[in-house]
Amino acid sequence: MGAEDQAPPDGGGEDELLRAKLLGETATAPWRELQRFFAQGAVVSVEPGLDLVEVGLAMSRDRAGLFQAWLAVGQVTLTTDAQARAWLDTDAHLWTLVIKPWILVQELNPGSIGVPGGLGSEPSGR
Repeated sequence: MGAEDQAPPDGGGEDELLRAKLLGETATAPWRELQRFFAQGAVVSVEPGLDLVEVGLAMSRDRAGLFQAWLAVGQVTLTTDAQARAWLDTDAHLWTLVIKPWILVQELNPGSIGVPGGLGSEPSGR
């Protein structure tokens, strides 16, 4: 593989293009339409303080270290039965982003209009 085939360490312009593409692929969906994916174990919850698109970018770019850091502090988890029940009970609508074979979901931020919540991509260490 030549140097022209290798992305810069931080992803550079390629990350910006992918980030824009992923942002365009986000959508809201009612939880009831996502339940079958939950039953398959394919739904990943992203905490509201974390940028949904950044998580999708990390997954797309196979940035395991960053993803593991989010998992370690609970900012990214497999959706739990309790979450699924609560979302069903409240007829919740969630931000979604498909990163095959996964569906990332994030609760709608009440103050946001038209964009997923998230203030940054670094683990908060809460």
